[in-house]
Amino acid sequence: PIHPVTKLPTKVPKRGWLWREKKAGNDSISFELMLEKDLIYFRKDEDSVPRLKKFLFQTNSDVAKSVIPDYSDGEKQLASIQGERGTFPNPKPTTLLKKIVGLSTTSSSDLVMDYFAGSGSSIEAVVQQNRFDQLQRKYLGVEMGEHFDKTLLPRIQKVIYSKDWKNGKPVSREGSSHSFKYLRLEGYEDSLNNLQLSRSSGQASLLESEEFSEQYMLHYMLDVESRESLLSTEAFAKPFGYTIKVTEHNELRDQEVDLVETFNYLIGLVVEGMQLITYKKSETVVVTGRNLQDEKILIIWRDTAEMDNKALNDFFRKQAFSTRDSEFDRIYVNGDNHLENIRTEEEHWKVKLIEEEFMKRMFDVRDV
Repeated sequence: PIHPVTKLPTKVPKRGWLWREKKAGNDSISFELMLEKDLIYFRKDEDSVPRLKKFLFQTNSDVAKSVIPDYSDGEKQLASIQGERGTFPNPKPTTLLKKIVGLSTTSSSDLVMDYFAGSGSSIEAVVQQNRFDQLQRKYLGVEMGEHFDKTLLPRIQKVIYSKDWKNGKPVSREGSSHSFKYLRLEGYEDSLNNLQLSRSSGQASLLESEEFSEQYMLHYMLDVESRESLLSTEAFAKPFGYTIKVTEHNELRDQEVDLVETFNYLIGLVVEGMQLITYKKSETVVVTGRNLQDEKILIIWRDTAEMDNKALNDFFRKQAFSTRDSEFDRIYVNGDNHLENIRTEEEHWKVKLIEEEFMKRMFDVRDV
C-alpha cells in the first residue's frame, strides 16, 4: 500500500500481507476493502507497517479504558466488612483493583504482589476476581503497620468466608476454598530486646572511654558479646516452642518462633512433604523437598533430650533412610549425631548440622 501522506510504499510485514486479493461479500476482510472503509491505520510515515482498526464493540475481551468511572466507595466497602468506619484512612476501592487484576492477569499461575498492602484491598480484589473467573491466582502482601491485626488480617479472613458483608456480618455463605499464610519478621527493636551481653571487667572498662565506646559497641559488642543471645544454639536442642521477646502495643511479650519453617526459608527449600512422627514417645518433624540447586533434601528435627543418638539411628533405619543411597543429596539433623557420613562429589559432607547451617545463613554476611 501507498502511505497517504508521503505517497511512498509502506513497510511490509515480515510474514507478508495476509490479504492479497479483493473478495466480495459481507464478510470480506481483504486489505483493499478495509482501506475503502477507512479501517486501515497509517502511522506518521512509510517506515511503519499499517494496522487494522478495531473498535471496542467488536471485541469480546475486556479492554482497559483511560477513565474508569465504575468503582465503589472504598471506605464504605471496608466499613461493611469491619462493621465500623475509620479503621483505615482512604482505603482503595476493591472494584477498581478487581478490574485491574482481571485485565493484567489471565492465568492461575499469575502472582499479584502488593508491597504496601494497607487495608488489604488488593488482596480482596484477587479473591473476588478468582471467584468471578474461577482462576487460582496467588497473592503476596507486605505490611508493617499496626493495623495489620485489626484491619488487614480480619478482612482477608472475612472475604474468604463470604463475598457479601453488611455492618460486619455476612450476608451470604458464598465463600472460597482458600488457604493463606502470614509470617512475622523479627524487627530491629525485637533483636535488641533479646540481647544478653557477656562481658568481662576488662571489656567493661572500655565503655568508660568515650573515645572507644561507640567503636566497641559496633564492632565487638554486637558481633561477639551478644551473638549467642541473638539465637542461642541451645534452642536447637529443644527446637519446638522456642520464643523471643517482642514488643506489641508498647508491651513486651513472648512470641513463639517456628525454627523449622525459618530454616526452610533460609536454605531456599521447596517443601514437598512435612510429617510429625511420634517414635518411642518422642515427637520428630521430618521435612523433605528440593533446594534452589535442585538437590533432594531431608531434614530431621528432634528433641535431643528425648531422642538420643542411638534412638536417632534406630529411627533413621525404621524410616528406611540411608546416607549411602541416592534418595537424598543432603541431610540436615539438629544436634550432634552418629549417623554415617560421606563426602559428596562436590567435597561436601552429606550429613550436616542444622545449627551450623542456620547460623551461617543468618549471620554470615561476608559475601553480602
